[in-house]
Amino acid sequence: MSVFFNRVPASELGTTFTHYGLFCGCVPIYLGDLETDCPNVAVRNGVPDFLLDMVDGLFSAFCLVCSLANPAFIAEYPLLITGRIKP
Repeated sequence: MSVFFNRVPASELGTTFTHYGLFCGCVPIYLGDLETDCPNVAVRNGVPDFLLDMVDGLFSAFCLVCSLANPAFIAEYPLLITGRIKP
């Protein structure tokens, strides 16, 4: 989850987190529980946490502007699955 601290342990890769992915096409993430309405998302090891926070903030601002321009706008999180984690 971070560059130096709070990394995702190897024991959770393939069990809790089952897939690799990208958030907004640019932030590398781990994904888990894809069958649920709210999947588990964590920044990949070696990527700073603030990068996900920054891109999420920009995405939220974009959604706010779109919803003001079009009240019927429904936002969906752009999670791209790039592969399965092999246990």
